[in-house]
Amino acid sequence: MGVNNKNRLRVWVTGVALLLIAAIMIIFIAGQVARYKLAKQYPAPGFMVTAHNHKLHLHCEGKGPVTVFLVAGLNEFSLHWSGLQPLLARETKTCSYDRAGLGWSEPAEHAPALDNSVSDLHELLQARGDKSPVVLVGHSYGAVLVRLYAQRFPENIKAIVLLDPASEYMPERIIGYAAALESATTQFRHFAPLASLGLIALSAENIPSGLLRGEAIEQYRAVLASGSFFEATSAETAEMINNLQTMQSVGQQPLVKIPVVVISRGLPEPIPGLPLASAQSLEQVWSQLQAELVDKMHAKQIIAEKSGHSIQLTQPSLVFETIRRFTN
Repeated sequence: MGVNNKNRLRVWVTGVALLLIAAIMIIFIAGQVARYKLAKQYPAPGFMVTAHNHKLHLHCEGKGPVTVFLVAGLNEFSLHWSGLQPLLARETKTCSYDRAGLGWSEPAEHAPALDNSVSDLHELLQARGDKSPVVLVGHSYGAVLVRLYAQRFPENIKAIVLLDPASEYMPERIIGYAAALESATTQFRHFAPLASLGLIALSAENIPSGLLRGEAIEQYRAVLASGSFFEATSAETAEMINNLQTMQSVGQQPLVKIPVVVISRGLPEPIPGLPLASAQSLEQVWSQLQAELVDKMHAKQIIAEKSGHSIQLTQPSLVFETIRRFTN
């Protein structure tokens, strides 16, 4: 190859490299602008409360002599109560919140360990502005938080309602559960840099919204595309086994004078990533775990015949009617 041809090739390669760099910069800037616009268009509906050097989003509605406090499941946040909270707010005060890094809450310096999450929950309950009795409602992993919280701070708790609660014995009883969590953690970690670069914000309308409805869909997509959701979910999912082991070590102590209701799903709900044999036996194992928890907590059990795992989204009226018994 002659000198001139080498020079032309060098110029061509340099030009292509510069074009690629420019394209990457344009996409990056467009992504950051999209993130900013989404965050500005869908601000937090509640207010921020400082807990252990980070700010958590607390959303309260309604008035009444009792506060219903809603604790979401693994990797979920206040929007997952969007079908139930307005119903409750018609009759009493109700609050939902976002754990650190999820929803509109700031990330925390500490890991999402069970003890830290219970401590954050206590800070929020102290910050709600009144000393009214509390009905604690926990969905899935949120039920684990509620149970431990009630053991440590039983004062002023009027009742507990657990929605298809997670069990601390799932890792031992559900074959492949730990591997499924590990797979989910890896997926969230892959999405995290895409969100940080703004690539997800550029196509936020394609984010699956699950069972959410109405305005909550756009809010959910905006939060996932503009915030720290994927970093937080990868951390919370990775910590799940440790958190369940923590609950095992604590054990379930009797909750004297606190009535407990467990609402369990009536329809099958697969756990993504489980091996086939485990997936086929999941509902039987899940039903057994629910029954054991009901017995351990001396609880009343209700079966949500038309619901899978997310009972508060598919049968909010059933959950509402159950909770309202304790709000007078």
